[in-house]
Amino acid sequence: MSILNTSTERAGLAKEVARPARRRFALTFPYSLIVPILALVVWETASRLQLLPALLFPSITTIFFTALDTLTGYWGTAEWYSGKWLVHAVASAKRVLIGFALGGLAGITLGTMAGMSNRLHRTFDPSLQLLRPIPIVAWIPLAVAWFGIEDRPAVFLIALGTFFPTYVNARHGIRYVDPVLVRAARMLGYSSSWEIFSRVVFWSALPNIFTGLRIGMGIAWMCVVTSEMLAVKSGFGYMLWDSYNFLRTDLIITGMISIAVVGFLTDRLMLLIQHAVMVWER
Repeated sequence: MSILNTSTERAGLAKEVARPARRRFALTFPYSLIVPILALVVWETASRLQLLPALLFPSITTIFFTALDTLTGYWGTAEWYSGKWLVHAVASAKRVLIGFALGGLAGITLGTMAGMSNRLHRTFDPSLQLLRPIPIVAWIPLAVAWFGIEDRPAVFLIALGTFFPTYVNARHGIRYVDPVLVRAARMLGYSSSWEIFSRVVFWSALPNIFTGLRIGMGIAWMCVVTSEMLAVKSGFGYMLWDSYNFLRTDLIITGMISIAVVGFLTDRLMLLIQHAVMVWER
């Protein structure tokens, strides 16, 4: 009986060990690839059925070789953009990083001040909330009139678009820190406002601040396209608008995919920075 019980227990233990392995396999299934693959299949099918003219609805193969040519310049099918992908990517990324840094810094600073002081909150917040609904496109005429052409109006629009989500999230994070943490800090001997802010409030608000920065980074890439369509002669936005003028739909889609990929990579970079700073999340 003891031998039978032991073998039964071992069999049960083996089953328990096997279950997590199956769960781990299920969790590692690439679900994130399902939607892109379905989208590619539907697109290619619609293109081959010629539901729209090939000039307006190019096939996945055409888009692939056009995108590859913008990277390598091997075939020359992308014409004036052949081998110029990196030039336009660097131009857009430079404007995004400068505008994002300026808008993010201003948003975090003013949001922190408004979150820490009710008086400053009542002073600044109504005016900023009045300006926030104005679309970035509406600022383009003023940006061009104030700063001329080239990079400066683009940087201004990107900084403006980045500022508002960063400000709102920073203010919310600072303003709604758990008061229990503040009382605990006072009990541990932190008496000055600066000590409480630097040891408790700022770190508690950091998840909200990073959320605002990630949203701001996404808006920065939207703004750079808008500004480059009118104010500059390089970057992905200029590539999109110029390709539209010559009815190169494959180049338009290549530019859109480029923005999506580079924007996604910058968002992943923000996540890596967040995980590196917020070590307690691990």
